Amino acid sequence: MRASRILKSIITVVAFIFAGMSQAEVLKIDAAKSTIEWHGAKVLKADKHDGNIKVKSGKVEFKKNVPVSANIVVDMKSITDNDLEDPKWNAKLVGHLKSDDFFAVETYQEATIVAKKFTKVKGNEYKVDGELTVKGKTNPISFTGTVMQKAGKPTGIKADLEFNRAKFDVKYGSGAFFKGLGDKLISDTIKIKADLKI
Repeated sequence: MRASRILKSIITVVAFIFAGMSQAEVLKIDAAKSTIEWHGAKVLKADKHDGNIKVKSGKVEFKKNVPVSANIVVDMKSITDNDLEDPKWNAKLVGHLKSDDFFAVETYQEATIVAKKFTKVKGNEYKVDGELTVKGKTNPISFTGTVMQKAGKPTGIKADLEFNRAKFDVKYGSGAFFKGLGDKLISDTIKIKADLKI
């Protein structure tokens, strides 16, 4: 009898695990419809720039329409600038961002965001904890994301996040690496606005 009860318990646990697995759903990010905006600025001057970076690929795992993990790959070679109208200055800025002074995109062609934990804040809003990899360096990151839905099904995730570029060895104009930069000092904070479509 004791062995029978143990066997039944094992079967119940296994059934529960497989039931949970069957409820998991991995949805692919639509790279063509998704957008990522970046925003950067100098510290002492009202000199700001913004642009876009393309999503290369990505996926989000849901259980009962609740996100549990995600993996987003960003194409760093796709960096653009939106605020400079002069083609010459626009190309100069984009070229500088792609150079070794900033993101060294020929060497580090991809950046990744790996979301490992989603904690519900309210409604469809979640605190997201995970890791960001830029220029081959990985650091923890936390931000807030909102799951977009239609007819009760997830259609995408919108998120606002920021990161300290100095932690990823992006040195140019950074007060973390150089002193006495004056009005050439560039903020270490880069802000990101992501609209990921599923």
